[in-house]
Amino acid sequence: MNQSQYYDISRKSNCVLRCPILDYCTRRAFTIYFFSDFHEIDHENNIITALQKEHLLPRDFDENRIPLSGEAVVWSKKGSFLYYYNVCPEVNLFDGENGLRFAKGLASCDGDWDNERSNKFINIKNKHYTECLEYNNYIFKNKTITKRKATSRRNTITKAVRFAILQRDNHTCQYCGAKASDGIKIQVDHIIPVAKGGTDSLNNLITSCIDCNQGKSDRIF
Repeated sequence: MNQSQYYDISRKSNCVLRCPILDYCTRRAFTIYFFSDFHEIDHENNIITALQKEHLLPRDFDENRIPLSGEAVVWSKKGSFLYYYNVCPEVNLFDGENGLRFAKGLASCDGDWDNERSNKFINIKNKHYTECLEYNNYIFKNKTITKRKATSRRNTITKAVRFAILQRDNHTCQYCGAKASDGIKIQVDHIIPVAKGGTDSLNNLITSCIDCNQGKSDRIF
């Protein structure tokens, strides 16, 4: 599954184009740690600390982390052979720095490499983020937990935060893919609406065109 196919699934599912919980997902953190061989140099044997030192995780990761759900991340590398299972598919698909070079551009969550084979890499399984238990548990929790009573006052998104979100999302609507460069009016939207307990934290904000924002209203996808 390549990026175009991945985006198509997001659109058909009426979801944002990319996983909205990446910054605080433990599965993604473990995937980066093993793919980039941090385990070979991390003498403290602390995945979170090692990644934070390289600015790959936010400083408040521990306070806001989304724990592993279901299958453990499996990684083995011996000589010319390696295999991996249950990793975050967005690392290979989008992360050119930390993804595996032979799986680059694929939403590969299971695969193996054997340097002795003619067909060295076998991509065993692709996955979209909507299939991940971490994402589904996060959405379920935020749909069902008791929310604070909504008021008429909306949280204020500062200009600096708005600029950071637009830069992060490349001024592109994360629902439909429309771009500001095409003359489309772009806004910053709350994934979990303020009326339902959403905050102004960066992981709850995404770029949206005005049509998608108005169409979504206060629903949670």
